[in-house]
Amino acid sequence: MGDIRSVASVQELLDLADDPFLRYDIGPDSTTALPAWSCGMASAYLRQPPHRRALSMNLQGPAVDAGPLIEALPDLLARAVAAHPGLAGLTLDAHLVEATRSRLGSAYPMQLMGAWSWLSTHHLVAIETPWYPAELDDLRDAAELIEFYRRANPAAESEPGEGASRYWLGMRDHGRLVGVGAVHLTPAGAPHLTGIAVDPADRGHGLGLAVTAALTNWAIHRYGVATLGVMTANHRAVSLYRGLGYRVAHHWQSFRLLPGAPVATMAEPAAVEILKDA
Repeated sequence: MGDIRSVASVQELLDLADDPFLRYDIGPDSTTALPAWSCGMASAYLRQPPHRRALSMNLQGPAVDAGPLIEALPDLLARAVAAHPGLAGLTLDAHLVEATRSRLGSAYPMQLMGAWSWLSTHHLVAIETPWYPAELDDLRDAAELIEFYRRANPAAESEPGEGASRYWLGMRDHGRLVGVGAVHLTPAGAPHLTGIAVDPADRGHGLGLAVTAALTNWAIHRYGVATLGVMTANHRAVSLYRGLGYRVAHHWQSFRLLPGAPVATMAEPAAVEILKDA
């Protein structure tokens, strides 16, 4: 196992391990991610999830390299909280969870907020479909989109009408919205598919596939990459995305640090990335 070293930039972490999550979600120019540390190809850094005020600490990398970071985690958390008092949680590569919880023990009570996977692709999609999504407007169509999500997926994070979405697509059947999806930009400036949802009465007909494919192609034509997140247990959605060329970079587990932990705050819970099922 190697030695822990403090790093001055996300670019330094990328020089050690060109990780797609670091590149496209955090961004090489991020300062929010600091302080950050590395050990071999493993790293610990801060992340402010989209639409949340609270920071979390991410810990990722091969178990053999991450071992010293896990051993030093109480000290690293204390240093991070000193710089950012709003730090509220931990997001861990799933294969590091057992060792991390063993190291922190009962002194650091945590609540699992969710297990999710982050995927990306650089490949355009070609599918056969009778569905042709059309562009929607974040402001003009906001009321209709809000009503659609009420029946299709009330927990969707696409936030119509709030300026968060860079691009919208929707499909109609006799004028009624039946499938919708959006693209946000990450702090790194990369496109992230979100809010993909299909009316419950219209599922099973390939609408989610058509929306995802069209959003993916839009993102790649303009940015050269498309990213998305999905609950790890949603095997149907993961299979759909992998069939479109997406590859999993991380299986994450996100935890909230509960009151009673030495570094816990009363900030918002650690955010969980949830791609709503198509």
